[in-house]
Amino acid sequence: MIIETLTPDDIATRLTHDEHAQWTYQGAYALAQYLDDLSSDTGEPWEFDVVAIRCDYTEYSSAREAASELLEWDGEDMDTELALSQEDGDDAERAALEYLGKRTTVISVTGTTRVIVQTF
Repeated sequence: MIIETLTPDDIATRLTHDEHAQWTYQGAYALAQYLDDLSSDTGEPWEFDVVAIRCDYTEYSSAREAASELLEWDGEDMDTELALSQEDGDDAERAALEYLGKRTTVISVTGTTRVIVQTF
């Protein structure tokens, strides 16, 4: 067995070349750093698998977009949807990040409104 050690940059590059996913380089890099940190924190190496990553994580243009999709999938109560829809700007993003953070892993992409969300 040959083991190749990948840097976050290597991982991000490989993810952005996945024709079945829509990763931005910044999003792929944020995810790669998260996975690298997780591996370091747990002491467990992980195997790079582009298909598994594609299935386990999704990049969204904003937390609000991700929260809207989660509400659609989960059939959450209309009070939550109404509360999120009445917010705007930064308040909406903060509310959506809080909502998502209670349900799944959320990785913010530095310098953007984009987020990576672990599959609901």
